[in-house]
Order: sequence, then C-alpha cells, then structure tokens
Amino acid sequence: MTERRARILAIALAATTIVLGVAGFALGGGTLGGQDGTDRSIGVGDAFQAISLVAMMLVGVILALRRPRNPIGWIYSWLATITAFYLAAGGYAIHAVVIAPGTLPGGDYAAWLRTWVDRPASALILLAFLLFPTGQIASPRWRAALLFPPLVAIGFTARAFVPGPLGFLGVPNPVGIDWVPRSADEGSLGGIPLTIGTAIAFAQLVRRFRAADGVERDQIKWLAVPVIALILALIATLSTFIAGVSPDVGVNGTVISALFSAVGLLLPVSMGIAVLRYRLYDIDVILNRAIVYGATTAGIAAAFVAGIVVLQAVLRPLTSGSELAVAASTLGSFVLFQPLRRRVQAAVDRRFYRSRYDAARTLDTFSVRLRDQVALDAVRAHLIDAVRETVQPAHASVWLRERP
Repeated sequence: MTERRARILAIALAATTIVLGVAGFALGGGTLGGQDGTDRSIGVGDAFQAISLVAMMLVGVILALRRPRNPIGWIYSWLATITAFYLAAGGYAIHAVVIAPGTLPGGDYAAWLRTWVDRPASALILLAFLLFPTGQIASPRWRAALLFPPLVAIGFTARAFVPGPLGFLGVPNPVGIDWVPRSADEGSLGGIPLTIGTAIAFAQLVRRFRAADGVERDQIKWLAVPVIALILALIATLSTFIAGVSPDVGVNGTVISALFSAVGLLLPVSMGIAVLRYRLYDIDVILNRAIVYGATTAGIAAAFVAGIVVLQAVLRPLTSGSELAVAASTLGSFVLFQPLRRRVQAAVDRRFYRSRYDAARTLDTFSVRLRDQVALDAVRAHLIDAVRETVQPAHASVWLRERP
C-alpha cells in the first residue's frame, strides 16, 4: 500500500467511526444502549465507552499516519470502526423497535448485529498484544500464537446463530439455526482460545522484555498502566462479593464499570505512546505512582472489607444494623491511607528503584555528616564518597579556590 492510499484509508476509517458513533447515539434517543432499550440515562460506563471509542479512533489514525508499517495503528482503526458500527446498530434497533416501532426496516437485524458483533473484535486486541510494540511477532517460534486471534473471532461469531430470543431487546434471532447449541451464546467457544491466547501473549511479552534493549523495555513498561487498572477493577469486583453486595447496583456498579472502562481507555493510549515513543521515559515516574497508589488502594479496600466483617461480628449483639460498622471502617480506612502510602512508597523504591533509593539514602547520610562536620578536608572526602556512590563517575575530585 502506497503512502497516499494509507493516508486516505486511515482518514476514511476515522470519518466512518465518527459518523457511525454519532448516528447510533442520535438514533438511540441520546443513549448508548441498554438491554431493553428503555433507559435514556448516560452513566459513567457509557461516558467512558464514548471516550474509549474516541481514544481508539485517535490512536489508530495517528499511528496509521505516523507509523503506517506498524499494524497496531490499523488494528485500532478497525477496532474503533467495528465498535462504532456496534453502537450504530444498537441505536438503530432501539429506534426501530422501542422508540418508533415500524418506522425503520430491519430492526430485528440491527438488534442481531448489536448482540454479537463486538465480541469477535476482541481478537484484534489479542493481535495487538501479540505484535506489540514492534508490529512483529517476537521470534519465529511464536508464530503459532497468531492462530488464536482467528479462533477467537470464529468462536464468538457462533453466538450470532443461536436460535431463540436475543439478549438485546428480546427480539427473535432472524438467522438462528436450530442445531447451534445455546451454550455458544455463553461465549465459551471464543472465551477459551481468548484465555489461552492472552496467556501466550503475556508470556511472549515477558520473553520480549528480557531480551529487549532500553527503548523497547520502556515501550513494554507502558502496558503496566492498563494492567494495574485491570487488577484494581478485579479487586473491586471481588470486594463486593466478599462484602455480600451486588457489584452492579448503585455506587458499586458505577465504580466498577468506570474501572473496567478506564482499562479500555488506557490500553490504546498506552500503546500509542509506546509505539510513537512520545515522552517514553516518563513511564518510570508514571509506573512508580501507579504501583504505589494501586497497592495503597488495594490495601485500603482489603482493610475496609475486613473492618466491616470484623466490626459487624463484634457489634451484632449491640446493634442490628451495619451502619456503625461501615462508618467505623470508613473512618479507619481514611486514617490508614497516608501511613500505608508512605510504607508502600518505601517498599516500591527498595524493590523496583533500588539505585534511586540507595542514592537518596546516601545523600541523606551525607547531609547529616555535613551538618556536624567543620573540617574542610573531611567535608571534601565525604562529598567525593557521596558522589561516587550515587553517580558512580569514572573520576571525581574537588577543586577549592584559595583566598587571596
């Protein structure tokens, strides 16, 4: 493909994404979906979904224009277009079946597309992981892993032919086939190769990270940001189950939906920064903060849940409600935040940033000695020792100017 054709295709995919996304939102009556099509509100998850779509589109078109030979940009361009098509089909179906029945033809087919067309697109995300960051597989021995994205797409496409009412709007499946089992609708046919392929992709990234040079290592580090967000989302979901509350209702559903949607937003942005190598070395600062605040949040969540469980058991003979236990656990978590954050920061610096941690301790020790030392020769010796331990130069010396 020539450079001019690549530019035209990238811009055309971005324009198609915008048109389909706006059309779906307008046809759906100002909503991004809902299983029954009656909810007109826009929640946090819906807002993140729209922002993620824009992020995928922008990352795709920028990478396709700036790095046309790297397939990751094209993967995100097509992924954004498919996602917009999914939203457009949902909006069309809602308008044709719920808002104004009979005004638009093919509402059942639009609902059918909205039911399954997004799942096979997960194969593109798996392909992006396999090709990240260079756009090529790590080595020829990993080529067999490229079979998993097609298997994922085929497995999830089988959901389109399950007979019976659709999960979206409840309309009958217009292309259902009687011999297709209902188990295909559960997604196991695509979920199993997706799980195996994801494990292989992460194993390949680990292998690539160990064999990479400094630049490629920093590129791969950028994936840690969405991975940490995913871990936090899974911890939040697990915490709701431990606490015995629903993860889909009220503030729990809002927070968990926002966390999972943040993963969809951070993944294309992180990959785009890594491939373009824009402010690449800032990842160490970002990763440090992400690990510290992620681990602190996980610790606070665990302490909060444990506090509720323990206090409810202790206070059950005195009070029948759980409001006091929740209030006490919330207060304890608030008090615990700063001490826990400082301890986590120190532990992260010792484990992952050892040289920086040692340098800081050396400078602290030198400042204490400097405060108590008055002999100029001793100060010079301590200064040279501190420079050698922190900067590790090939040669170090101190020149002092004599007074006239």
